[in-house]
Amino acid sequence: GKAKIENCYSDYKFNGYSGIGGIVGTSVAAGVIEIKNCFAWNPYITVFRTSGANHGSGAIVGNAQGKCTITNTFRHPNLVFTDPFGRTLENHADIVDAIPANIGGPGTSNPDGTSNQNSFDGTPAASTNLCEEAQKAGWSETFWNFSGQTPVLNWTL
Repeated sequence: GKAKIENCYSDYKFNGYSGIGGIVGTSVAAGVIEIKNCFAWNPYITVFRTSGANHGSGAIVGNAQGKCTITNTFRHPNLVFTDPFGRTLENHADIVDAIPANIGGPGTSNPDGTSNQNSFDGTPAASTNLCEEAQKAGWSETFWNFSGQTPVLNWTL
């Protein structure tokens, strides 16, 4: 099946073993993941994996083993990403119906060159104002209240 995630954000502080992502952690043998207009607004993502062969982690998607469509995704410009095997965040352009590149090897963000590194980082947002960034991405005021520091869902009973 298809997992569709649209117009959302995460601001969770992640500390974990492997396969951590601001929007999606690990997706193994899934159908198609579609992520659109999402923000990884996490202050930090800290990975504690003990082997480079463990699933990678990333700002938007930690590890995707299946085809993805990932468009218009951003991370907080000051997101602190820590990985004991030296992976750093990259700027990833949109992908359509593709598996994120298995990044790795000397001179890349995953220098130990291990497998299972199909991570996706999106690009840094232009500002640290999430409400402003979400509105630029087309989030609707019908569903979201942009009056505070972060967007809040409008609930109507």
